[in-house]
Amino acid sequence: MKKIIFYYFFFLFLVQFSLLFSESNEAKSKKKRDKIQSYISKIKQSGDKKQKIVVLDSILKEFKKINYTNEDESLVELIINLSTEGSIKKELNDNGDLINDFSEVRIKASIILGKLGGDTVRDALIDILTNDKNFKVKIEACKALGLVKDNENGDIIRAIIYTYRNSYSADIDLIFTMINTIKVIAKQKNIYSQNAIFFLNEIQLGNDNEKIRKAALKAKTQLIKEQGL
Repeated sequence: MKKIIFYYFFFLFLVQFSLLFSESNEAKSKKKRDKIQSYISKIKQSGDKKQKIVVLDSILKEFKKINYTNEDESLVELIINLSTEGSIKKELNDNGDLINDFSEVRIKASIILGKLGGDTVRDALIDILTNDKNFKVKIEACKALGLVKDNENGDIIRAIIYTYRNSYSADIDLIFTMINTIKVIAKQKNIYSQNAIFFLNEIQLGNDNEKIRKAALKAKTQLIKEQGL
């Protein structure tokens, strides 16, 4: 009889705990949705550079605490829009002048995209890397791609190779970032390794900068050793 009473109260405790846990998760989800909506509203109401940076800084600061993910579709859409303003998505005034070219906004947005990850984010970052004209933005997009898994087609590696071959006067820091990102991506799957090695060999043999050539050689040697090629 005592055992039956014990199990009865224990069962009640589990039910109550489960309900409280469920309510707690729902409260957290609602808080996150409300925050995202408030950020969207602030951008729509103001839209100036300062307001956008304030919003992006807030998201970066609270990213882990709020637990933002690529399943937060409205947030992903907002950040992608901010990451392409003034480059892919241009806004002109009546005189035809570009008025939304804020590289600092695109840089911070690219950092957030790297934290979010996912297929949609990967495609957006590839667009930034290949199309944005600002090398500092390209660097952050390339770094972010190192945090995002490549797909079966190896689109990230392809995008990096394309960007390098079409930017011979590229910023040195960008090329170093490309080398580092290629190393990270190539370790994800062996199918990427061969293309990565060919690319690193191309840099090692063809780039004019000695430091870059040495960095490419080091990365290639390390990759060959780790992959047993």
